[in-house]
Formats: sequence, structure tokens, C-alpha cells
Amino acid sequence: LAQENTQIRDLQQENRELWVSLEEHQDALELIMSKYRKQMLQLLEGRKAEDAEPTLKVHQANSVV
Repeated sequence: LAQENTQIRDLQQENRELWVSLEEHQDALELIMSKYRKQMLQLLEGRKAEDAEPTLKVHQANSVV
């Protein structure tokens, strides 16, 4: 029983570490995507309004989180 408790504690610790790692990766991905969206909007705003409008609408619709 003591051995099982040790294994359970080890698995719980590993689970916590994996959750922390997952959260860090999600934060990094959110930062990357935020910068990408900002650059895309700047690019689209730099074009003529009539050329960018359909693409901008699609981008804005897909950016809603």
C-alpha cells in the first residue's frame, strides 16, 4: 500500500508538471498568434480599402475567440 501511495504521489507530481508545461506552451502560442494577427491587420490596413475589405472581414471573423 505504501508503494502504491508513492506511485500515486509521483504521478500527481508529474501531472502538475505537465499542466504547467501545457500552460506555458499555450501562453507562448497566444502571444505568437496575437502578434501575427496584429501584423496581418496592419498589412491589410495598408492596402486599398476595397482590395482588403473581403480579406479583412474573413480575418476578423476567424479572429473572434
